[in-house]
Amino acid sequence: MRSTYLFSFILLLMLASCSTPEKLLCRTWRPTDIDFDETQLSYDPSMKGEIIQQLKDTLVLTFHKDHTYRLQLPDRAERGTWRFNDTNDTLYTNNENSGGLTKINSLTKEFLNVESHDKNGMDMKFIFQPIKTKK
Repeated sequence: MRSTYLFSFILLLMLASCSTPEKLLCRTWRPTDIDFDETQLSYDPSMKGEIIQQLKDTLVLTFHKDHTYRLQLPDRAERGTWRFNDTNDTLYTNNENSGGLTKINSLTKEFLNVESHDKNGMDMKFIFQPIKTKK
């Protein structure tokens, strides 16, 4: 009976170590839902729907294990660095153009739900799903 508990405990530890926040984050993501306050735009607020659709169609975000990331946007690609805070619920990003902090609401193998706040004052909410890659 004691060995059953020990085995269960070891198995639980192994499963938990396979799903660290870093391992869950380090993949390629595409947004499935986006929201922001259209008054923050330098564009006509009526374009919000078009902007969201364009981002859904083109935005790709890849986090790498070496704490770098690549963000593909409709008009450019950005590269930078990332790190978690001590409690792994906030992600800090930095690149040559900007940076910011992202509150992580939920991070699983199936989705990433975040609230992003950049240095330029733009606040956005995203739900991402991982892009399936062929092995």
